[in-house]
Amino acid sequence: MKASPRNRPTPSALLAEPRLAEPAVPLLVRSFVRLTVAVAALIFIVEAALMLLLPLLPPLPRLVEALLDSTLLVLLISPVLYLLFRTINRQMAEWQRIEEVMRKFFNAVEQAADAVVITDREGVIEYVNPAFEQITGYSRQEALGKTPRILKSGQHGPEFYQELWQTILAGEPFHAVFVNRRKNGELYYDDKVITPVKDRGGRVAYFIATGRDITEHRRMEEWLRAIYRLGRELILLRDEAVIVQRVLETAANVLRCEVAGYGVVDNVNRTLTYRYRLVQGQAEAIERSLPLAGEGEIGVIAARSGQIVRVANAAPGTPFALLPEALSYHSQLCVPMRVGGQVIGVLVAASFEPDRFGEADEQLLQTLADQVAVALENARLFAEAQESLEALRRAYGELGREAWAKLLHVRPDLGFRSTEHGVTIAKGVWRPEMEAALREGRTVQANGAGGDARLPLAVPIKVRGQVVGVLDTYKPDGAGGWTSEEVALLEAIADQLGVALESARLFEETQRRAWREQLIGQITARIREAGDVEGVLQTAAEELGKALNAARSHVALQVPEESEPAPS
Repeated sequence: MKASPRNRPTPSALLAEPRLAEPAVPLLVRSFVRLTVAVAALIFIVEAALMLLLPLLPPLPRLVEALLDSTLLVLLISPVLYLLFRTINRQMAEWQRIEEVMRKFFNAVEQAADAVVITDREGVIEYVNPAFEQITGYSRQEALGKTPRILKSGQHGPEFYQELWQTILAGEPFHAVFVNRRKNGELYYDDKVITPVKDRGGRVAYFIATGRDITEHRRMEEWLRAIYRLGRELILLRDEAVIVQRVLETAANVLRCEVAGYGVVDNVNRTLTYRYRLVQGQAEAIERSLPLAGEGEIGVIAARSGQIVRVANAAPGTPFALLPEALSYHSQLCVPMRVGGQVIGVLVAASFEPDRFGEADEQLLQTLADQVAVALENARLFAEAQESLEALRRAYGELGREAWAKLLHVRPDLGFRSTEHGVTIAKGVWRPEMEAALREGRTVQANGAGGDARLPLAVPIKVRGQVVGVLDTYKPDGAGGWTSEEVALLEAIADQLGVALESARLFEETQRRAWREQLIGQITARIREAGDVEGVLQTAAEELGKALNAARSHVALQVPEESEPAPS
């Protein structure tokens, strides 16, 4: 006869029962009954045997018959009693061992850090351990008889639960991260494994679920991803204020604190200067300097020691230069910023709550500090490189301007104009808009005033930032004004014209230099062919005249007279 499923004790009920020794009582009763039946049977057999044997024996005194009866009973019953008691002892020892194992198992489940839930095949909760109560906020009495739907957050779709039930009803474990809701409404991440347990017939009888609250771990992953994204963003930033503001906003969000700040260390003057702070989402620039030789202030301590400083519960009156007007910031955390092993500043966080920051917060803020230190150093190096490049550009531009000035001094009428009659040399034609473009270095459009219906447009021609000429054109009357596309086109042409002119100038200069070097080499070679002084002088005069196409070339030797030394 099978026990009714409603009345049979479930494994979860046995696990929840604190007294595990009570199931041994039926075993003792059964053993006692067996012993009684066996002893009664032996007595009956012995008595029956005596009744059959005594008539065959000579008459004996009653005392002798009684002794003989007792002796036979003892001899026959003793081995049986010994075997029965030994069997009972073994069963009791085995039960005590099983009871001890069950007690250890029960204590392990009760004291486990992970939540343990046992449900029947329909999902009705039959057992929860204290960790479940602590994680979810539901007491054991509130959970028993309910289903895990009391934790449902609405973050998972129907297909998620469909897959869950298909898996566990097929006898396979299901592992997933659930977004559940605590009793107080707060969401949390539950890393859960649901394992089906089968009966002797191979049918799923109930389920055991173990879950671990990984909310902080998930938040840490999200924070690290946010810091990683910030690091990629900081690579493109060059302004100190923008860099610091983004870092302080990230620090306040990641650490969930009310105040974040940034200070710079001056290793020459040995001071720490707070420059920026973020108070409850509002960023502002400040200027507060402290000597590094001072005592008590958290930023000074971190800057001087180069170590992370954490204050769990600041005592009243504790100096806090980042926000001296507030006295209620109990938790403080400060990390140094380093570049090349040298402390260049500090990042500070503060909260109203005491003991707000932990080791994980230290690591997060230090990661932010390392990123902002690299970003600020890159911004500084980029600014220095830009300044050096601009200085080189100005210097090269000045050289180019001087070169063009020399060229235009030799060739002052260098310019051409195109009309309906063709292309001609433009000598001394400088209209007012051209002079303005040359002087101001920008595109100038005239409005056709003064009775002139034409609309001239003058675009400066630049070489390495220096204006060397003007591109001038105009539209006839009735053609309409200059559009932005047309102006942009002419400016692009002027830019390319400047590049081409500089290339042509450099090519001409290279050719002149080559011709000069060749000419000097030829003259020097012919002079060296002469064997005496007169021949050298004669050859030099002749070759100089030819090379320079000069009407006269005079080479003479004379040693100047010694002059009086100049007074010191």
